[in-house]
Amino acid sequence: MPMEKRNLGQNKMKLPGGNVDVLRDRVYEYLRSEMEKGNLPPGASIRMNVVCEKLKISKTPLRDAILRLEAEGLVTIQARSGISISSLEIEDIRYLFETICACECVLIDSIFHKFDSSHYALLEKFNSEMRSAINRGDYIGYSKPHWEFHDLFVELGDNKVARRIITPIKHRLWGFPRRRYHQQWELMACEEHESITKAIKEKNKTEAIRVIKELHWNFSYNEQYIRWVYYPEE
Repeated sequence: MPMEKRNLGQNKMKLPGGNVDVLRDRVYEYLRSEMEKGNLPPGASIRMNVVCEKLKISKTPLRDAILRLEAEGLVTIQARSGISISSLEIEDIRYLFETICACECVLIDSIFHKFDSSHYALLEKFNSEMRSAINRGDYIGYSKPHWEFHDLFVELGDNKVARRIITPIKHRLWGFPRRRYHQQWELMACEEHESITKAIKEKNKTEAIRVIKELHWNFSYNEQYIRWVYYPEE
């Protein structure tokens, strides 16, 4: 969530050496929030002096936050031209879809025996919340249960490597304001989630992985919607 200047100023004064990571994380969240709101669109520059003055912070936590954003592909650091918000090209999206697909298929294969009735209920709850949000035209409300559905696989796998891979991808794909909302695409995702849930309940691992691989995270299957949402100028 965005932070008020006053709060960051207080953190600077109160956070001694060991807590500098807390301030860095809050600066990171502030910059991500600015990207999500469209205040820092792709191609925009991050002027460090301006950000430091606005937030009343030193450059150290800002540099640390920017390095984290660079590692996630959200910003580009160039010696002569400074720091800019990275654009998201269509081939980037293809690669990110393929990467998250591979991770989820491996996770599902390794954790399938762990699913029980409590997990079925959670998956069904997330699916219901997604549909309700779509009916309200609330993309933000849709996004949260969508990712909670997928996060359950990571949590069950207790796989730190998978989380380190998937979390930045989530930020990269949905960290910028989506220019348009495509109801049919979101409804397709709901149907796919419901198919995955049904396969899990029926203990049909092959079918669950098939839906993930051939539909949900298949770039070619989703490409027309991806182009419509991310590249309206086309």
